[in-house]
Amino acid sequence: MPIICKDYQWTENNEEVFVTVPLKGVKKEKVDLYSNEVYIKVNYSPYIFEADLCKEIDAVSSTAVVEKGAVRFSLKKKKFEAWGALLFKGDKDTIRERRAAGEEAERQRHKHEEEKQKEDSRERKKKAIQKQMDEEASRRRKMEETKDDARKEAADEINEIESHAPSAPLKKLVDKREPQLRKSGKIEITFSARPFANPARESHAAEEEEWLAKQRDAMKQVEEAKKMAKDAGVENDPLWLKDKGNDLFAAGDYQSAINAYSAAVSLDNKMAIAFSNRAACHLKLSDFQAAATDASKALSLLLPAVDANKKSRLRAHCRRAAALTALEDFEAAYSDIKMALTLDPDNETIQNDEKELLKKKQESKE
Repeated sequence: MPIICKDYQWTENNEEVFVTVPLKGVKKEKVDLYSNEVYIKVNYSPYIFEADLCKEIDAVSSTAVVEKGAVRFSLKKKKFEAWGALLFKGDKDTIRERRAAGEEAERQRHKHEEEKQKEDSRERKKKAIQKQMDEEASRRRKMEETKDDARKEAADEINEIESHAPSAPLKKLVDKREPQLRKSGKIEITFSARPFANPARESHAAEEEEWLAKQRDAMKQVEEAKKMAKDAGVENDPLWLKDKGNDLFAAGDYQSAINAYSAAVSLDNKMAIAFSNRAACHLKLSDFQAAATDASKALSLLLPAVDANKKSRLRAHCRRAAALTALEDFEAAYSDIKMALTLDPDNETIQNDEKELLKKKQESKE
C-alpha cells in the first residue's frame, strides 16, 4: 500500500490556490501528476498525495511544476472568491461521484483538444496542397507566357523578312529553320552487381556490408564444420555434428561448437537440441540476441509439450531467460523463468532466479 502524504502546505487568494507537496527525496523522473477540475493527485512511489478540492478550478489555466524537491500547484479558481478550506467535505459516495464526474469532464476536454488538433492538421495540409497547386499553376502560366513571347518573336521575325525579301528566298529561309529528324540508335547500359533488390541510392551501405559479412562468416563456419565431419567420414550425419559440438562446448571452444551446431541444423533444421545448445554457446560469447533467437527456435520445435521433451524445454526456457535478462527485457525474461519453474518447481537455482527477476521487473517499472 502506498504511503499517504499529509505534510503538504496550501495558501489562497481570491483568484488562485497554491499547493506544495514535498517529494521526500523521490526523483522528479518518477513523479506522476494528474488533475481535473475537482481533484489533484501526485503519485511518487512509495508515496501518494490526493486532494478532492473544495470547489472547481479551471484545469486548462492551472499549472503544476516539479522543482526543488517539491510539486507546486497553481490552481486557477473558476469563481472569484475565497474558499476557506482546501478539501471538499462529504460522504464517500458523494466524493466518488464528484471525482468520476471530474474525470469524465477531463476526458471530454482531452478528446475535444485531440479532435481540434486533427482538424487543424487537416486544414494545414489542405492549405499546403492548395499552395502547391497555386505555385504549379503560376509556374505553368509563366511557361505559357514564355512560349507565347517566343512564338510572337518568331512571327515578328518572319514578318520582317517577308517585308524585305521576295517570296522564293523566304521559303528557302523558312525551310532552313526546320530541324532535322534525329537518327535512331541503341544505348547499352550496364549495372553494378548487387545482392539486394533495392537500388544502391536507396540502401544503407554500412548496414548491408555488416549483414553480408555476417552471412559470409556464417557460411564459412558451416563449411568448416562440414569439412571436419567429412574428414571424420560422417559428413552427412547431423547427430555426429551435434555430439561434436557438445564435446567442443565442454572443452570451452564455444565458437567451434557453434560451427558444429550450425552444420548440424543445415542438414536437419528440425533438430531442436542443436538450436538450444547453440544458444548456450552464444550466451558464453555474450551474443545475447543470437542466444534468444536460437532458444526461441528450439522452443518452437519442441511442440507439442510432452514429458519426453520436458528437460529440453526447461533448458531452452532458462537460456532464453538468461539472454533476455542481459538484454534488460525483464518482463519477457520473467515469463520464461516462471515457465521453467512450472517444469521443475523444486529447482533451487530456478527459484532464486525467479525471485531476482521479479525484483528487477518491479524496479524497471518504478
